[in-house]
Amino acid sequence: MIIRATTKLLNISRINPVKCDLILDGSLPGEWYASLLSTGRMGGSVIHLLHNPTMVSVFVQGKSLRVAVRALPERLEALLGRNGFAEMFPGYMKDTECNIFSSDNRSVISVMVQMRQNLEGELFDIWEITDEVFVSLEDHCLNYLIGGQISKQRGKMYVSARELLEQLYQ
Repeated sequence: MIIRATTKLLNISRINPVKCDLILDGSLPGEWYASLLSTGRMGGSVIHLLHNPTMVSVFVQGKSLRVAVRALPERLEALLGRNGFAEMFPGYMKDTECNIFSSDNRSVISVMVQMRQNLEGELFDIWEITDEVFVSLEDHCLNYLIGGQISKQRGKMYVSARELLEQLYQ
């Protein structure tokens, strides 16, 4: 499993940034991009993990990237299961060894920045952040419309993670 984290998240997690120019072939297992979201509360942070190329989002409360990586398989399996894509889970976990690198793909990072603005607004309005909140956000992000380079590669103006999963599932 390849995790590409923002510099800020790497620094907070006390992980030295390492560059990796490895280019992955195919859709799965892909790679995960990680960034930090603010909840608007003192000490309240959430790690947003976004899969490239399927654009599936998973959220883990806290600031520790290592904790988020350990929680990722369980959260991903639950997300795929409740949305009818349970059979795809083993494809995401083909390469189980975790390698953490600095982020490098500007098109994926730009999607995360756009999503962060919406997600932090939603998190700010929520009084108590529970697991149900993350379930709701993850399901919501499956329908989030993504434009730019990611959608242009598929010949569309906009594409959602659900559409990308449905294309892979067929």
